[in-house]
Amino acid sequence: MIRYHCAFWPDHSLDYGLQAMESGLDGIEIQSCQSYISQERYDAYMRSIQILLDKGAGLTIHAPIIDISLGSTNHRIRKLSIQHIFEAAELALKLGASIVVVHGGMGVLTMPPGSWSAGRFRDSYQARQATLSKVHELVVESVREIADRYPSVTLGLENLVYPHELYRFPEEMLTLAAQIDRPNVGLTLDIGHAATVGQEAVGFLNKVKEDLVHVHMHDNHGVRDEHLPLGEGQIDYRSFLATLSDIRYEGAVAFEFSLPNPGDFRHLVSGT
Repeated sequence: MIRYHCAFWPDHSLDYGLQAMESGLDGIEIQSCQSYISQERYDAYMRSIQILLDKGAGLTIHAPIIDISLGSTNHRIRKLSIQHIFEAAELALKLGASIVVVHGGMGVLTMPPGSWSAGRFRDSYQARQATLSKVHELVVESVREIADRYPSVTLGLENLVYPHELYRFPEEMLTLAAQIDRPNVGLTLDIGHAATVGQEAVGFLNKVKEDLVHVHMHDNHGVRDEHLPLGEGQIDYRSFLATLSDIRYEGAVAFEFSLPNPGDFRHLVSGT
C-alpha cells in the first residue's frame, strides 16, 4: 500500500504537522539540516518531529543538498559532502526513517554551451568532458562509501532538474544505480523535476520502476521547478498515481509542497 507523506520543513509549525497528520497522511518527510540553521532552531525542529513520530507518523528524510557535491574533484569538498550524508543516515537510524533521499551531484561542466559561448568557448567545453566523466566516477564512489557504511539505510537517488546538475533523465538514473550496484541504493522519482526537463511522469516511471524506492510529487508548468500543489500546474498526477497502483508500488509518496490549510491534504489522500 502506498504511504502518503507531506513535507515538514523547519519553517513549518508543529500545528501544521499535526493538522496534516489528522488529514489522513501516513507520515512526514523532513530535512537533515543541522548545518544550515541555528542550534536553537534545529533543536525545536527535532522536538516537533519527535512529537509527530510519537503520534505514529512515518518518516522519510531528505539529505542536505545546498553546497553538497558528491562528485567534487576537490577532495576536501567531496569529503565534507559525504560527511553531511553520513549525518542524514545517522539521523535515519536514530529516528527510524525508511528512506534517505540523496542528490547524486552537481556537474557544472554539464551546462550546455549557449549562444554566448558557441564560438570562443565551445572547444574548451568539449575538452573538459573528461573531467565530467571523473565527476561521475566520484559520485559512484561516494554513494558506494555511504551505502557500505550504512547498509541498513535505504538511499533514494533523486532525478534532478537544473542544467548544471547531473542525473536528470531516466537513462542517466538507471546507469548511476547500476554502476553503484548496492542493494540499499535505489531511485527517488520526482515528477516535478521530470516535467521541467521535458519528461512525462508515467513514461519516466515505467523506465525506472524496477529501481524505484521513493517518490516526490509536486506540480509545475513544465518550465520552472515551482513546487506547486498538485492540480495547480500541468502534470497529469492522477495518471501517475494510477500507474503507481498498477505496478504495486508499496513505498512512500512525499508531497513536496505546502498548503495554506494542511487539513486540505485530506482531499489529495481521499482522491488518490
